[in-house]
Amino acid sequence: MPHRNESMMRDLYAASAAGDVESIRRLVDPDVVWHVPGRNALSGDYEGIDAVLALFGRLASLTDGTFRSELHDVVAGDEHVVGLHVEHGERAGRSLDARLALIGHVRDGRLVEVWEGHTDAEEYDAFWSA
Repeated sequence: MPHRNESMMRDLYAASAAGDVESIRRLVDPDVVWHVPGRNALSGDYEGIDAVLALFGRLASLTDGTFRSELHDVVAGDEHVVGLHVEHGERAGRSLDARLALIGHVRDGRLVEVWEGHTDAEEYDAFWSA
């Protein structure tokens, strides 16, 4: 049986892929802080669920709807969860095929803070900066 935080993270990826905003709001704390590293159009700290949902919308908008995350695996404990995935998308004549880790702090079954980690930050910045 998977850890409850593993199930929560898998549910979040599924809800994101389906555009299920109601489920995302149930799984992510209203006061979440989401950290996107780098030097690109998306870099920064997103405070609150509405700001995070707007970030998700920008991912779709900037890629003309081609953006998707392919979940590879989830590692979970009582206070933290890590989602390993590959992001795909098309933008300005370029393709994205980036490996990421989402590292989340969990409280009361919801994500309260998330840090993104990119395996190739320069490539990621270049894709989102065009």
